[in-house]
Amino acid sequence: MMVGSNLKDTQLQQIVDKTIVFADKDEDGKISFDEFCSVVGNTDIHKKMVVDV
Repeated sequence: MMVGSNLKDTQLQQIVDKTIVFADKDEDGKISFDEFCSVVGNTDIHKKMVVDV
């Protein structure tokens, strides 16, 4: 089930905005690759995104 289908547009936008603020360590308004890796590296989601071939 998609999260976005359960939330109003404003609620989803708030989640996106807060996520960017949390991950944007250099406060440039964007998430760099290094910032993304830092956030993803601290979770198990990177294990779920891997496809074994």
